[in-house]
Amino acid sequence: MKKFFTFSKPKFIYIIFCILFIAPSFLAGNGAIYNYIIEKFPHARILKIEQERNVIEINFLYNNQEYAIEYDVNGNVLFIEKTIPYSELPDTIRDHLQIHYNDWDIDEIEIIESPDKQKYYEIELKKGYNGIHLIL
Repeated sequence: MKKFFTFSKPKFIYIIFCILFIAPSFLAGNGAIYNYIIEKFPHARILKIEQERNVIEINFLYNNQEYAIEYDVNGNVLFIEKTIPYSELPDTIRDHLQIHYNDWDIDEIEIIESPDKQKYYEIELKKGYNGIHLIL
């Protein structure tokens, strides 16, 4: 039988524990965050919750697209990221990429929106062993 994931037993138990107990209790204890996600993204599937210093990041799937929301520890939204295909980029950005980065491969494109509705695009490009992030 082919194994898709190879985890040691303690690591597997830890992962299951986090999924079953930590993620739901984290969201329940942060009512503002939980309510925001339920209101804006009903039926979203939480993939990962991380906290680094004073920032909490929640990664989830909604309508078959990847999202990430970053909050401060007070429950204020810092920004929302959404992974998008190349076809959703504005023509001006696609033209810029074709002119200046035509020989680079696009690894990932995200649209990032701040609470005040400002939007920008983060584009991750790769060429051989080199990689760059563009923010446009």
